[in-house]
Amino acid sequence: MRKLLLYGLPLGLIISLFTLFSNNSYSQQTSTVKTSISSKQTSSPKLLKSSAQEIDDDSYEDTEDVDDDNVNFTSSSTQISDNTNIQSDSINISAANRRQPHILKINSGGAKIRGVIKVNGKIVRRLNGKQSQINLSPYLTRGQKKVEISGSYTPATASVKVEMNSTDNNITQQTSGDGNINYTLNFNVE
Repeated sequence: MRKLLLYGLPLGLIISLFTLFSNNSYSQQTSTVKTSISSKQTSSPKLLKSSAQEIDDDSYEDTEDVDDDNVNFTSSSTQISDNTNIQSDSINISAANRRQPHILKINSGGAKIRGVIKVNGKIVRRLNGKQSQINLSPYLTRGQKKVEISGSYTPATASVKVEMNSTDNNITQQTSGDGNINYTLNFNVE
């Protein structure tokens, strides 16, 4: 009985961890931006505290490649931590471009999305359907602005595409595989 427990518990832990990580599959795509960019897309999985080993990848630092005359896009990164997918992009907007349309589109291609779009913590749009679109320009006053898209979609096997289109920036993120969407756009408005 002791040997059975000695071999059975580690085997159960390995199976549990394999199942945990295989259920968290996702994909991400980023489109080209008109200005020069250097984008590093990474994932940094961390095992739960109850596990025997922790994986930590220090190579996920954001990179910057900017032109001093026209800075529009700083970096893109993706991190996974404690069983939650988080996708984010950062964008700099010049004073001349902040009043131009900045259209945020969310499209599920058939799946039903339920969630919210927040700007600096305030809900500006509720998501309830297959697609949504909002012009972010009225919310982009000077300073740091954080746009968060969070919610869930069914069926979980579907994919959801988030696009942010403006005069100088075209960003596309796509997520699939777990039924949840967690996406953040960080704006620095001059």
